[in-house]
Amino acid sequence: MTGAGTTSTRRVSGTLLTLSSAQTISALGTQVTIVALPLSAVLMLDATPAEMGLLAALAVLPYPVLALWVGAWVDRLRRRRILIATDLCRAVLLGSVPVSALMGTLSMTQLYIVSGAAGCASVWSDLAYTSYVPQVIPREQIVGVNSAVTVVRSGAQVAGPGLGGVAVQVFTAPLAVALDAASYLCSAALLSRIKDDPPAEPGPRRRIVADIVEGARYLLRTPVLAMPAFAMSLVNLFSFVMLAVYALYVVSVLHVGAALYGTVLLLGGCGAVVGGMSASTVARRWGTGRAVIAGTALFGVAPVLVALAGGGVLAVVPMLVAAQFLTTLGLSVLEVNLVSLRQTMTPVRIQGRVGATIRMVNWSMKPLGAVLGGVLGEHIGLRATIWVAVAGGAVGAVWMLLSPIRRVRSTTEARPVPVPEVVS
Repeated sequence: MTGAGTTSTRRVSGTLLTLSSAQTISALGTQVTIVALPLSAVLMLDATPAEMGLLAALAVLPYPVLALWVGAWVDRLRRRRILIATDLCRAVLLGSVPVSALMGTLSMTQLYIVSGAAGCASVWSDLAYTSYVPQVIPREQIVGVNSAVTVVRSGAQVAGPGLGGVAVQVFTAPLAVALDAASYLCSAALLSRIKDDPPAEPGPRRRIVADIVEGARYLLRTPVLAMPAFAMSLVNLFSFVMLAVYALYVVSVLHVGAALYGTVLLLGGCGAVVGGMSASTVARRWGTGRAVIAGTALFGVAPVLVALAGGGVLAVVPMLVAAQFLTTLGLSVLEVNLVSLRQTMTPVRIQGRVGATIRMVNWSMKPLGAVLGGVLGEHIGLRATIWVAVAGGAVGAVWMLLSPIRRVRSTTEARPVPVPEVVS
């Protein structure tokens, strides 16, 4: 028994190391592309503001459009194979940019296709990853795994833009995109070394729409997952209300220059790393539910410091850094614990569909919040819009507080509930 247990532990440890390594490499590459792909459009193709907006929109549009359908297919297929396939797909797509640039054939049409298709691959990859983790990782280690991945991604988000800028300066923008293509190849190679590739759990054979409905019904009939999901959608709505006017507010109302603005984002973004590192500790000491509630409160209400900011630059910048730091810290703590709870409370058979339902709702809120923020900024002013965002975030935090999640002590104690039958 001891030998078998040791072998199992080593296999899980190896899977953990390989998954985290693959996530680290691809996350850094992705952040380089976030900088390099738009710069390719600007520096090589003289893209207009409208073209740049379309390029950015195509990268995120697949999430609300495809998430439900993709989630249903993720639950029918082997998830590790999806992860490898999407890595290879993105490597080919992004690799076409430097090749076309060297041949002198790069065009905005190609960048649109690359952005949209890579966004589609990311939907498949994200849903497959969150569904794969509970298949191969023991439930008592899921929070730790999600914490480690959050630290990696947050660190990449902090360091990535600077790395991307250096890569563009040294290699030119299109060739910098090649770094991301290479990162996906490395990620695929690492994932191919993982031996665990469980098949999809058997379920009734029926139409894809019935599968989608099953996932949505499971979420709606599980209040400990549904109420926090809708609370987060409200918080996300108002976070994008603020995001829509934040840069303009900081520059035109608070008179913070571009260099200091970048410093605020850099220093404040470190909160995400701290949050990822402390998420599991907070959950152990306070309980999973309280950790989620505290994280939501920080994420939703910390922007009050932005609304209150005023005076000289020496007074404004520390308040902005503190707001950004607390906001990103809270987001990491709540995401790690909320995702971990969903992974342990959702049957493996429908992980993809439940995650897709939540993601579709949340991503749909982002463009709505951005539009609302722009309209409010025009009609009631920038500072007043920030206050509206703070108030909305506070309502979302109260909703989270009143949800059943407050009674959840630990993800290891959470158990899936029966899946309601759906007739195809």
